[in-house]
Amino acid sequence: MNRTASAPAGAAADTRRPAAAPSAMTVRALGVLLIDLVLE
Repeated sequence: MNRTASAPAGAAADTRRPAAAPSAMTVRALGVLLIDLVLE
């Protein structure tokens, strides 16, 4: 568990810019989906 959790964290820390774009888009997508569900 620790190795699996530390590997992505290390990769994200090493490359913040590439990792930030997908994460931000996923957060926005999840937010939009949640808002759509709430509005419906």
